[in-house]
Amino acid sequence: MYRILNVRQEKNRDFKIWYTDDYWDLFLWIDAKKQVSAFQLCFGKPDNEHIIMWNRKGNTIKTARVESGEDDPSQNRSPLLYEAGNVNIHQTVLRFEKDSKKMDPALAKLVISRLKASG
Repeated sequence: MYRILNVRQEKNRDFKIWYTDDYWDLFLWIDAKKQVSAFQLCFGKPDNEHIIMWNRKGNTIKTARVESGEDDPSQNRSPLLYEAGNVNIHQTVLRFEKDSKKMDPALAKLVISRLKASG
């Protein structure tokens, strides 16, 4: 996984960091105290994409299946999220541990610890 630089930031929102590769997208939000306030770990792209979302407020994990909304390549539709209770967190953690070796180790460790705590 490699970090995308110059990620568009939203005014009055936490700082966003983005890591990606052909299987993963990881978005992390960093607050003013330099703490991770939330993350979204997307995986299984392009054909079987799912997302795991964590938020420090409530310390909750939610999972969803991502539908691209792109049946017609001439249209740019927004992706849709559908409930997905069948995400294998253990398998996801194993692969993420292997694939996250090139990213910031502290951030990878935080994501892994939150995933392990959830499942």
